[in-house]
Parts: sequence; C-alpha cells; structure tokens
Amino acid sequence: HPLPPVPPLPPQLPPPALATWPPPPSLPPTLTVAPPPRLALSTEATATAAAEAGGAPHDGPEEVDFYVYRAQSEAHYLLENVNAADLAGVLWYLHHEVVPATPRKYHIDRIRRYRVRSRPTREFWNVHHSNFGPFFAYDGGRCTTPNAGQLYHQYGFVIGCQFVPLAEGAYMADHQTTIACDYGTEQCKSPLWFAMPGPCPSMGLQQQDLKGNSVELDVSKGKSPECLRRMPGGRCPDGGQPTGVPDCTYSVEEAGEIMLDELAGIQDYNDFWNVSFYRCQVLAANAGNRTDLCMRNTEYSGAIDKGIGNHFWDGRLDKAKCSQRLKAAEALFRKHYPHQRLLKPPVCDFDMVYKAEFTWPVNHTGAAQSEWWAQRM
Repeated sequence: HPLPPVPPLPPQLPPPALATWPPPPSLPPTLTVAPPPRLALSTEATATAAAEAGGAPHDGPEEVDFYVYRAQSEAHYLLENVNAADLAGVLWYLHHEVVPATPRKYHIDRIRRYRVRSRPTREFWNVHHSNFGPFFAYDGGRCTTPNAGQLYHQYGFVIGCQFVPLAEGAYMADHQTTIACDYGTEQCKSPLWFAMPGPCPSMGLQQQDLKGNSVELDVSKGKSPECLRRMPGGRCPDGGQPTGVPDCTYSVEEAGEIMLDELAGIQDYNDFWNVSFYRCQVLAANAGNRTDLCMRNTEYSGAIDKGIGNHFWDGRLDKAKCSQRLKAAEALFRKHYPHQRLLKPPVCDFDMVYKAEFTWPVNHTGAAQSEWWAQRM
C-alpha cells in the first residue's frame, strides 16, 4: 500500500519565497532565503525517506533516536552549543580539517559517539512538519550564524541539520539521509551535520578568544547570567526523555569512542609524524648519506591527495575508498562496543525558511504548556 502523503502546510500560511539554496557548510545559511522548487518538500521523497527511517510520516512531532559523532581530543564537555555529524559527516570533517594538519588540528585523536533522542517543539512542527530545523554553525560554544536567534525565539531550541556536498568528499550512506536533493540521486545519501543548541547560544567566545590547538576552552565565557537563565538551550535536564517543550528537545548519552590511530593503522602517532623524521636524519648522517632526502610523515596531503608514510586517507573523492573508511569506522565501534544497539540514522527533513516567517504569530496548537515562552529573549 502506498504511504500516506506529507501533511500540507496550514492553509493560513503564505507561500514560501523562492531563492537560492544556502551555501556549503563552510558558509552556513542565513535565515533569509529558501531553496528552489526542486528542493522543496516532495511527497514521494519524504515518504520514501520516512519508510527507510522506519515508518510513515507522522501527524505530529516524533521522537527520533539516533547517533551523532564528534571528532575530539581527550577533553570532555557537554554536547550542546556545538555541531555534530553522522559518521560519514565526521569522516568528511576529519579528511578536510584534521588529518591534513601535522600534528592533527586541535589535538584531535578520536571519534566520540553520542546517542541522541530528539523531539522538536509542536510550535515548530505546526509550520514545518519536520523533525529537524535549519543548520547553524557553532564555534567556541557560540552560534555564529546570523539571525539564528530569531528561530530559537520563535520555536524554541530545535536541533538543526544540513547535508554536506559530495563534490567535496565522497562519503555516502547506504540509505537516504536528506530530502534536499533530486530524488534518486547520490546527493540524497550525503553526509549530515547537526546543530545542538545549548544555553545562551548567541553569546560566548569571540574569534580572538579561540586559541589554535587549545585542548580546553571555557565555553561559558561571555554568557550573561540573565541569558543563561532565559535561554537555557534544548538539552533536557538529567538526560530525561525529550518532551518537545522549548527547553527540552533532546537528550544525550555517551556511546563510546574510537581512536584515530587504530582506525588509520598508526602504532605511535608521535613517532609517526615527529620522531621518525629525526631518526631518519640521524641514520642518514651516520651512514654518510644525504639527510635532506628524509621526509616527514603526514596522514594526508590535499596537494597530492594521499598520505606520506600512511595511506588510509588516500583518495578523498574516491567513492570506493571513502566507503571502505566508513565501514572501517563502523567495524571499530562494533568491535569495542558489541552490545550497544544499532540505531537507524535519521533523515534531515527540514524544508526551508519562509519569507517573514519569524513575524508570524506562534502557533501553539497541540503544544504542551511551558513557562519558557514568558521569559524568552
């Protein structure tokens, strides 16, 4: 039997304005544009995505249970006011931003996994009929996307999502991950990034406060007590089940980690990139050979699209190699956490931001009562 169609937008809402799809992840979208018609919600694409995710489209906000991943150092901090990704998305980030640097950027040495349960506010659902909002960039515990506060003010702290263009890395899922694509194309299986809104997302560290390769940062710096009280973020207290009220839209549990050295087959990272170079020079000098022939190992060089001394990351746009890396990461998580349940990855189902949307009256139909609306900033 065919799946039921996506519920239509409320009849009183004006039609969306059409413009250009937001720019790639390096330049997060603003809240002033909407995608062209081919990227708008498609009944066929949405129904198929919902079926792959485990059911038909819902008539209200549903709880979504999934894993997100972070490329991190040994430092620990809460999963809020940060960006996260699915596993393909975090490998995409590592390949672009981390392993090309020697030593690795920000002392990143692992992939951490988190179990997230999310439910958007009914106020958001009443307009968009989706489980995720737009993606916003976070840096140093502060949302850096202009006008993001308008969405949080209008709907509460909804998790955002976006796909990553395959033209910049060939990491693909084996299922549909986004509706922002031409149905049936590879772009429909793109990596995903997520935005996890936390306390006072509009305030925090400025660019001058962000120190390169710093392991620890005080991400609460620059957040006023009033802002922290009135804009508490979406993470539910004590890991409770998300209720969909504005300040309890997601819960988080740690779900393990894998080390990049083991993933790439590097026995000793310091020896790999540092000690081995000087050892080569000493051995060459003692043998009366040229020391300038010694080369420093690097995991990946974008200039030659391969590593020196290690070849795990060779071929950033090679679909087969990207698939092998994705499967290798999945296998490591299964190896170290064999008893953890498998979760179906979510579909990024956000449609668009409508013209003048944040001037519309908030539609509380079917929503749970919350005191947050009286104190919001």
